[in-house]
Amino acid sequence: NAGVRALLVHAIHDRAKQFYEHYGFQESPQHPMTLMLRLNTVKA
Repeated sequence: NAGVRALLVHAIHDRAKQFYEHYGFQESPQHPMTLMLRLNTVKA
């Protein structure tokens, strides 16, 4: 079994990054254009 705790995306430009941040994604500490969204915060 595998568990998934977050959804990761890589924004290709600043406008895309702003789009994801609007929906609650947070910047990765390792790479500013990689954004994470914890699955326990997702609403259906």
